[in-house]
Amino acid sequence: MLLQHSSGLYNYSDDLAGDPAGLQRHWEPRELVAMATAHPPRFPPGTSSKYSTTADLDTSPRLCSAAGCSDRPSWRR
Repeated sequence: MLLQHSSGLYNYSDDLAGDPAGLQRHWEPRELVAMATAHPPRFPPGTSSKYSTTADLDTSPRLCSAAGCSDRPSWRR
């Protein structure tokens, strides 16, 4: 569901869209997940599809682990 964007997870970047300072700040992944999970899901899982950056945060470490990536993929350096 995460890679299909059908999990219903709130998109944390919606909270940062109107905050230029927030966009420039370094956020730890756990902070961004906390920001997203403070909101209710957009829809019940599997009932719709909408892009969520939060889903990418949740999926990336799992994909890297499966693919044998380093702990800090190059896009996070």
